[in-house]
Amino acid sequence: MTTHESIDHGWVREHIATYLAGGLPEEERARFEAHIGGCGPCLEDLQDAQSTERSLSKLLDADRPKPGLEDRVIQSLRAAPGPRFRVPRTAYRVVSTIAAVLLIGVVGFVFDSGSLAKESKGHVIHANPLFGLSVRSGVEGRPAPGSEVGPGSVTR
Repeated sequence: MTTHESIDHGWVREHIATYLAGGLPEEERARFEAHIGGCGPCLEDLQDAQSTERSLSKLLDADRPKPGLEDRVIQSLRAAPGPRFRVPRTAYRVVSTIAAVLLIGVVGFVFDSGSLAKESKGHVIHANPLFGLSVRSGVEGRPAPGSEVGPGSVTR
């Protein structure tokens, strides 16, 4: 047996079901039939597959659906009403309110955590990335009257 013949045997055995279903293109069908005409083992495989197909066909004949089943199913799906589940407007309002409250809380936390206070020799230095620096003099973080310096007056 040559390599070409072994490739043909494998190819024929792979395509027996497609041949029986009528799915081979004309060129491949001719190649298949030419090989089957001269190869006993492949012909036996084809005959076995044909007898199996006939047996299964007899078993399933009683349960075979009537013609046009697929078309009827598709038409009934197209005619079916849309989804019946709808989210009430109240739920949208509640969820959006909760989201707004959470957003305000997160923004407040970011602004509060961005304000760093450091005490150095009786002065409290506040560093806020958005509003600049401010220095307050006094005891225990209490500013002395008129000692606050606004943004831009302290160099960084």
